[in-house]
Amino acid sequence: MASYTVSDYLLDRINIEDTITKLLWYVDRQNWDAVSALFAEEVVIDYTSMLGGEPVHTNGADQVKVWKGMLEYLDSTQHVASGILVDLPQPTVDKPVQRPMKANFTCNVSAHLVRYAARGGPIIHNAGNYAIKFVRSSPDSMGHPWLVSAFKANIGFISGNTDVVKNPETKVGWL
Repeated sequence: MASYTVSDYLLDRINIEDTITKLLWYVDRQNWDAVSALFAEEVVIDYTSMLGGEPVHTNGADQVKVWKGMLEYLDSTQHVASGILVDLPQPTVDKPVQRPMKANFTCNVSAHLVRYAARGGPIIHNAGNYAIKFVRSSPDSMGHPWLVSAFKANIGFISGNTDVVKNPETKVGWL
């Protein structure tokens, strides 16, 4: 069994937290190439609690196209994660553990979406939590090895103007 130290555990935790921070930061700045680089080759996206339907099996590039289409006509977005929990096996002196290849992450999330020209007001706000699964990019990867393999948004509430998320040309929204 390969040694998985407390230092390895702490580095994995911070790398996972950094991945989520980057994901939200890059989405809000519409840096789609950077967003795509954070996904595993295959990813399951689940917005069923907010949009209905079924979870989608996709890849990072295709998911970025979906998010870009949803957000490109907005003036501003801000996604904030809090209450972060990372589920990794924690090694101790008397209980060695194997280096994990998967990890789970949950957090509370709050999102504000703004389109100043929306009829009825410029803001819609939603909150809930994310349940995210990660895979290690390769068994020997160094540096920042964690990629998103599943992303589930569990909606707590939505308030504000749903016209904000309607495409101004087609008048079709996603809520």
